[in-house]
Amino acid sequence: MEYRNFCNFVLSLSLIYGLFLIFPSLYKSFVGVSTFLAVLRLSEYFMTITRRYFLKKKVSSDGKAVLITGCDSGFGNKIAKRMDSLGYYVFAACLNPQGDGAKHLTDQCSSRLRVLPLDVTNDRSVKSAKEYVMEHLGNNVLWAVLNNAGIAVAGEIEWTPLEDLEKVYEVNAAGTLKVTKAFLPLLRKSKGRLINNTSTCGEFICPGFVAYCMSKSAAIALSVGLRIEMMKWGVKVISIQPFFYKTPITNQDTAIEMAQKIWLKSDPQTREDYGEKYKDNFLESTRKLLERSSSRVEDVLYCFEDALTAEEPLSTYMPAYFPDKLGIKILKYLPSIVGEYHLRYQLEHGYLPAALRKAKKV
Repeated sequence: MEYRNFCNFVLSLSLIYGLFLIFPSLYKSFVGVSTFLAVLRLSEYFMTITRRYFLKKKVSSDGKAVLITGCDSGFGNKIAKRMDSLGYYVFAACLNPQGDGAKHLTDQCSSRLRVLPLDVTNDRSVKSAKEYVMEHLGNNVLWAVLNNAGIAVAGEIEWTPLEDLEKVYEVNAAGTLKVTKAFLPLLRKSKGRLINNTSTCGEFICPGFVAYCMSKSAAIALSVGLRIEMMKWGVKVISIQPFFYKTPITNQDTAIEMAQKIWLKSDPQTREDYGEKYKDNFLESTRKLLERSSSRVEDVLYCFEDALTAEEPLSTYMPAYFPDKLGIKILKYLPSIVGEYHLRYQLEHGYLPAALRKAKKV
């Protein structure tokens, strides 16, 4: 039964091939249009490279302040230091303003950088952050807001508790929206820019990280829609979509430990149906996926810096190795039946849950 759709796909492909044989001109037109679209996509990729050499002009940092969320660690911490070194006034928002990451910023950066507490999921915290920024702006303008705060959990939807799934969405999607709504009036006044740290996972589904993909898809939709709405105000809305890079979110040991805890929080019947061996296979698949994380975090930091400082930034940045970029594009345009079988194999590697293995033996 499950192969009928695939057979139907092969039949449809054969029919199209037959049409091309009967009408060669149709085939030539198809190849021409396809080549044109492929060249456009390839040009878009090379544009991200050539702009480093031909579009070097930056805006002045004089009188400009930026707000960056999620500065406790990772990209947020690094770009906060970078923007301080470039002469910007930096509001580094941290979930834990007394933590090591915040302390590192205050110790390493100039007096232009201020650490402030911010829980992006809490309305009162967002309001307090806005009041703090307005109080300490002085004669500066809020030039940019970088929504960087984010979390992820590894686990299949069925065995991941609802509260863990909701938390990912609250931080990555709803939190981004709350901060955006709060600071848009200030960005309109400065004709500044809003930068959202989304992910390539918002463009394609990564099984085992579905909640994360959902939240990043929402953040991408917000970026695209708001970009159009803000054009009339001169506010630029930019989406940064990194592939897998080495950050606290992609730390293998942390992700595996968290996945183990999530598994143990699921109900006993679900754990029995899936089985320990299936869970262990899932953890190994997760480990292999995260092993691919690139250590070249400077590629992502360049995109953040360019989005914040370039006179003419791109609307979307996708920092990733070219083979990864190509693979993502191919996966997006593959027929769903082919792409989804590929992703299923990456998740399961042919290994079935205990209940399904038992049913096959009966």
